[in-house]
Amino acid sequence: MSARPPAATTRPTRSCSACSNPALEPVVAERLRKAKTPQAKEAALLSLKVCDPAVGSGHFLIRAAHRIAHHLASVRGGEEEPVPAAYRAALREVISHCLYGVIFPRKSGLGFS
Repeated sequence: MSARPPAATTRPTRSCSACSNPALEPVVAERLRKAKTPQAKEAALLSLKVCDPAVGSGHFLIRAAHRIAHHLASVRGGEEEPVPAAYRAALREVISHCLYGVIFPRKSGLGFS
């Protein structure tokens, strides 16, 4: 017999694969590489547009917001690990400028049963 924990107590070590997938990183790195000044880097990050056409729980957009905000706060503060207040300010700005999502109501007749 194996000493395996009951199924109810096992939890995945990661969130959904789309949320933890760093697919946004190459796009961010390219934008930052092309921008030469801190102001240009800031503008490049805030010009990113991330759209989730099937928002659901919003995890994809939340993860994207956190990734972009970390880069933005780092550019503004000149440090790799930004201070919490700068990070929160960057997160608010990223959410208001960069994220878009679509939610279809279940009764819209667009393929939901």
